[in-house]
Amino acid sequence: MKTTDQRARKSGFTLLELFIAMAVMVLMAMMSVPNIVARMPTYRLDRAMRQINADLKMARVRAMSEGNKVTVEFSEGGTEYVLSSDSNHDGITDDSEKMMQAIQDIPGINVYVYPQQGNFRPNGSFEGINEWDNTLWIWIQSEKTYEHRAVVVWPSGQINTFRYLS
Repeated sequence: MKTTDQRARKSGFTLLELFIAMAVMVLMAMMSVPNIVARMPTYRLDRAMRQINADLKMARVRAMSEGNKVTVEFSEGGTEYVLSSDSNHDGITDDSEKMMQAIQDIPGINVYVYPQQGNFRPNGSFEGINEWDNTLWIWIQSEKTYEHRAVVVWPSGQINTFRYLS
């Protein structure tokens, strides 16, 4: 008959078994790191697309809920944009009426916008600065992978995202 001390010594793992298990885990981690690093430009591209998409949807909802026009204005390079609401209905956007100013300064990402400015109306539709520019096109490109993403705001106010692979 075995005593409790003999059973206790037999259960568990040896130091050698633990080292082998740790070595296998380290090898698996080392194999996954290059894949994660290679996917970083795509992750950055998707992050920029999701952020712009969320901000535009927030601007549209705010225009409908407050009953005011919400102006979307992009900088020349497309990396900065300002959302503002004409809450006093004077047709001029003052500094106090700015809702948010966002900077998309993500390394390796280029943003192209046409037209540079537009408005979400209180009914949720979108109007550009000219009557023929009522669709807002935002192209987001990765410098490394040449993949593209697009955020499009249609005249109805509907916002769609598209993924283009090179």
